[in-house]
Amino acid sequence: MNRKTQGMEPSPPPWLPDSVARTYPGWVQRKAVTLCKRDQKRGGTANVQDYRLAIHQAVLASGGCDHWTGEQLDWHLIGSYDPKQADAGGPEHKRRFALLPTPSQPSGYPEPQFVICAWRTHAEQISAPAADD
Repeated sequence: MNRKTQGMEPSPPPWLPDSVARTYPGWVQRKAVTLCKRDQKRGGTANVQDYRLAIHQAVLASGGCDHWTGEQLDWHLIGSYDPKQADAGGPEHKRRFALLPTPSQPSGYPEPQFVICAWRTHAEQISAPAADD
């Protein structure tokens, strides 16, 4: 741990199993870096620490469940998704990772505001056509 990140590790929620709690800080960090970089390309101005805190707060607020469906998420899956395997695995791979916890930005704006949902729910939201007002 370097001096910049010292003391900034998010404490895993108490409801996470011990095996997952060890993976949790790294998962939050990787998600924060990836989403922050993506949003900065879209005009966002927040930093990785803002994203890390927002993701962690969303996880705490979730209680371990999908924000929209209420389904219990499979927290044992965090840190195990490999996009290369996803391409080769097809529908079976999608079923296996359906309840993978995933940060989602409901506003659609490049800012660190998240809810946690299942990978399946997130994929359905992305592919759904926009509703006409």
